[in-house]
Amino acid sequence: MASERREFRGRDAEPFFCVASSLSEIDELYVAVLSMDSEEVVAIIEVLSPTNKAPDSTGREDYLRKQREILHSPTHLLEIDLLRGRAHAVAVGREAVLSQTQYDCLISLRRAGNERKSRFAVWALSVRDVLPTITVPLLPGWANVPLDLKAVWNDTYQEGRWERTINYRHTSEPPLSPADTIWADALLREKGLRA
Repeated sequence: MASERREFRGRDAEPFFCVASSLSEIDELYVAVLSMDSEEVVAIIEVLSPTNKAPDSTGREDYLRKQREILHSPTHLLEIDLLRGRAHAVAVGREAVLSQTQYDCLISLRRAGNERKSRFAVWALSVRDVLPTITVPLLPGWANVPLDLKAVWNDTYQEGRWERTINYRHTSEPPLSPADTIWADALLREKGLRA
């Protein structure tokens, strides 16, 4: 059965429409902690995304601009970067952290009202470390609120059914160190996620 082929006539051709993925807007989610009295933003919790860390991207530029605004405000900033690789985007400088220790993942907390605005509490983690509980500051005179990142991770993993979505047979990107590769392989085998 032969199919008919439409003759190309450029001037009469009807257009069709597409949306360019590089121009599509991506909503970046974050948590804003507000004062119930004044509805003032007290703290921002940011979990960095690949677009926040993509070199020379609009998403990165937007994130860094927002970060600067927060750092020059009376708002606490908690940044959680669990993405290994890509461009550094956490407010505390990469070299400042590397002068103290190596890391795979980075969490930093800048407390507003600190007399030294450039002072950050930093958690530099390896892939083997358990995610910490961070105390999120609120208003002066209020108790800090504990945020158990391990519990949040576990709940998100289970609710999102990531065990069925992620293919654990593949190696990670970027690659782990040889020692961490052996450790991860043993852990995945123990959990029955790799044969």
